[in-house]
Amino acid sequence: MTSEDTARSLVASGCRAGETVTRHIGGARRPALDTHPTTAPFVGELSDARERRPLDRMSSRLSCGADAGNRALHAAAERR
Repeated sequence: MTSEDTARSLVASGCRAGETVTRHIGGARRPALDTHPTTAPFVGELSDARERRPLDRMSSRLSCGADAGNRALHAAAERR
């Protein structure tokens, strides 16, 4: 894979993970107020106002391994 392919895959995975979490747990996407060049321009805001950053999470997954993957994202979102 090229670095461009990897970037596209990360964005697609992050978008899917964010959509899955917000549909299953409740919430919506909104623009990030503190957008930094290395972070995603939107966040997932859960129904209890907690923020999740699935694109950043997928980037961490690439560098940190399975502990930062989709299951961990979903489990963290379900915790209250």
